[in-house]
Amino acid sequence: MLLNVILHIMERLYSRLVGAGYDEELMFATEQSDLLNMYAEYMLTPRPADPAHPKPGDEVRLCEIALKELELQLAAEIQQQRTEMDMRATELRLQAQRADEDLAIRRQDHVRIRERDACC
Repeated sequence: MLLNVILHIMERLYSRLVGAGYDEELMFATEQSDLLNMYAEYMLTPRPADPAHPKPGDEVRLCEIALKELELQLAAEIQQQRTEMDMRATELRLQAQRADEDLAIRRQDHVRIRERDACC
C-alpha cells in the first residue's frame, strides 16, 4: 500500500514537471530525489506570465482597460461635438447680428429716400 502511494505521488510529480515544460524522457531517467529537487526549484522560480493563458484576473483587468479607453474616446468625441456646436452657434449669432445691422441700414436708407422724395 505504501508503495502504491509513493508511485501515485511520483506519477503526479512527473505529470506536473512535464506540464511545466520539462522533457518527459529526462523525467523518467532522473532519480526521485532529483525530481523532488527539480520540482522545488520550479516552485521557487518566478515564471513570466504566459500571454496565451492569461490569469482570470488579467481578463477582467483587460476588459476594464478597454472600457476605460472607450470611455475616454467617447468623452473626447462628445467634447469635440460640443465645441463644433458652440462654434456653429457663434457663427449663427454673428450672421443674425449682421442681418439685423443690414436691415437697420436698409430701413435708414429707405427713410432717407422717403424724406428726400417728400421734400422735392
